[in-house]
Amino acid sequence: MVGTTATEPVAAEPNNRILMIVRDDSRDQDLMLEQEVFVMLELIKKAGYDIDVATVTDQPLTGNVTLEPNIQLSEIDFSNYDGLILPCMAAEPKKAMPEKVLPLIERARDMGLPIGAMRGSVRELARAGVLEGHRYSYAAQVDLDDHPEFRNATFEGTGVTTDRMITTAGICPLAAKVLGGTDATSQLTTAFLETVAQH
Repeated sequence: MVGTTATEPVAAEPNNRILMIVRDDSRDQDLMLEQEVFVMLELIKKAGYDIDVATVTDQPLTGNVTLEPNIQLSEIDFSNYDGLILPCMAAEPKKAMPEKVLPLIERARDMGLPIGAMRGSVRELARAGVLEGHRYSYAAQVDLDDHPEFRNATFEGTGVTTDRMITTAGICPLAAKVLGGTDATSQLTTAFLETVAQH
């Protein structure tokens, strides 16, 4: 597990800017861009925030729609942001984000920023040590022997859960389409934005 040592959050002035980090290995990129990423972007903009988008490869994601990153991972400075949001993007269940993303998640936590994560990206919060001591939502209860990164965190279900600065949800657009249930993209984003506004 990466970065499990708790640190005191660093106070920051509001920036009215959110950072989104998007992975590029979706099983259904068109669906996830259209019904997850662009829905999140629209809600964030409607709430009055500017948004920077980074992809894990620093390259555009293309399909029926195109997502153009406007910042590279190496350029991220969390003092410029009021929160971090991580879409699911429905990668293969056992495929993790590149290790280089984990220190960024840790840094957001260390800065005391609100963090929102959908389904597959919740695991990345666990890998970064951010879920420790928190309640969270995910796709399902995990086997802690197989996923020890979730130890010392409490599974709440698949709906939206906010615990202090961390907002999570377990049903993304692809899960809703294939497995049933209600896509939580809008609810997750709204709950995340409420935490940002209160921060």
